[in-house]
Amino acid sequence: MSPQSLQKLVAKYAMQGERITLREPVKSGIHEKAKEDDGSKVAQRMLLTWLSEDAAVYRAVEPHLRPDDFSEGLYRQIAELLFAQLQAGRADPAAVMSHFTDEDEQKEAARAFQTPLPENLTDPERERMLKELLVNVRTAAINERMREGSGEGDDLTRMIFLKQEIEQLNRLTLKIQD
Repeated sequence: MSPQSLQKLVAKYAMQGERITLREPVKSGIHEKAKEDDGSKVAQRMLLTWLSEDAAVYRAVEPHLRPDDFSEGLYRQIAELLFAQLQAGRADPAAVMSHFTDEDEQKEAARAFQTPLPENLTDPERERMLKELLVNVRTAAINERMREGSGEGDDLTRMIFLKQEIEQLNRLTLKIQD
């Protein structure tokens, strides 16, 4: 159909008051995962990737980070397994991934260990990036714990303590020593 014929057809329908509806393009679902990811999940994946690749990173964050700082569910399980390996002196992402039997969980675990990290960073840039990731992950965990509290009695004291932890994290200086 030529462009002129199409224009005439549209004009004809418009003159008759016909309603023309446009179909939405077919969605493949490829970009759905990207929409679901929030900054906290990306930071968790980057931190897990970095921890699995560099033992010096683990030594730098070990006093400040625990597996329960990761999101409940898969990321926390991955962190628990990886931290146990790191405490034993070795990181084996393949062993962590093989721990999961569900195919989707294995893919997400693989994704957690294959998050691209910036390359060619100077030592101060690496340390700054590590601090930002640590603060992001810990702050999200602390905020989640604060949401769980009722705001009364012991919970109020706990919330004040957690808020102080966030302030301490922001003042933290990390050194990555190989």
